[in-house]
Amino acid sequence: MIARVVAHRGGTSDDADPIYQRTCRDVLGLDRASCGGAATVPSPDPIEADLASACELVETAVQNCG
Repeated sequence: MIARVVAHRGGTSDDADPIYQRTCRDVLGLDRASCGGAATVPSPDPIEADLASACELVETAVQNCG
């Protein structure tokens, strides 16, 4: 899903690309409220690590979609 949206919007799988970052956050639900009901945004360190580790997989998928 991430690869399709990024490719459709003309983004890249570069973890610095705002299209890629926003798509990952939306698809993975990184900004959603916790189960306890309180809206909490995860600290940026785990988010950056997750985006960086997913970058290579999404790059391959984007190339296959586009």
